[in-house]
Amino acid sequence: MGSPSQQSRHSVAIFSTCTVLAESEVIAQMRRGPPKADIVAGIHTAIARQVAGLAGQVGLEEAVIMTGGVAKNIGLVRVVEEQIGLPILLPPEPQPVGALRAALLPVEKAAHR
Repeated sequence: MGSPSQQSRHSVAIFSTCTVLAESEVIAQMRRGPPKADIVAGIHTAIARQVAGLAGQVGLEEAVIMTGGVAKNIGLVRVVEEQIGLPILLPPEPQPVGALRAALLPVEKAAHR
């Protein structure tokens, strides 16, 4: 979904923050018939708006790193960058990063006892 969204000319609006309601909005948009790239771009914008809002509450540093499978969705990464106003750093393999950190955390805690 990352690559097609970057071909969008006019992102459609998705307003719901609830995934069930957002799904209904996407289905309604699909019935209206805009290009799929515009619908995907709208989904990315809705997600990025939520991420930016949450990140703003927590606070952002100059170095922002995105991990997990979603980091492989370049369309979403670019829209989140736009929303937060900062570049996002991506690990070469972002998917196992969270699991690796979770595995190392107990080792680090044990070392500091």
